[in-house]
Amino acid sequence: MSPSDRTTDGSTVYYISQSRLLVPLLCAVALVITGIAMVAFGGLKAVIGGALAVLFFGFCAVLLGVQFVRRSPQLTISFQGLAFRNRSLGWHEIERIRLRHTGRQHALEVLPHHLENHSAGLSPAGRLLAQSNTALGYSPLTITAQTLSVSVDDIALTIRRYCPTLRIEDLRN
Repeated sequence: MSPSDRTTDGSTVYYISQSRLLVPLLCAVALVITGIAMVAFGGLKAVIGGALAVLFFGFCAVLLGVQFVRRSPQLTISFQGLAFRNRSLGWHEIERIRLRHTGRQHALEVLPHHLENHSAGLSPAGRLLAQSNTALGYSPLTITAQTLSVSVDDIALTIRRYCPTLRIEDLRN
């Protein structure tokens, strides 16, 4: 399966990059093994630290492992709009998109016309995060390109193909 696939309805689907997910997964597994060794061969402080390491990094390893195996779509772009993980926005709901490049970090910021409508379907924690991001001058919905196999510029070109009238701003630092 390629980094992006066209589906039968004409939409473009982007999947998580397995090569970019492999390193964090292996690191989490290595830290779980280190935690087990600390519990087996350490003193009291090492046992407590090792147990916490096994719990935390074990949880991380399970989440990363599920993402690695499942390969569910991360971003879907269609003539109706875009869907990122479990959130969908129609083109009529999006005011503009900003491409933010800060050092090696690249992100696609989706700015909805009405923050209240966007926040309505979020969990309380998600709503608080969206409001905090907006207060700091960022978008309530940010799609990072770190885990995708394509750049934000390629995603912007795909968006332009589906919705040529949408305003896309390029913020390069």
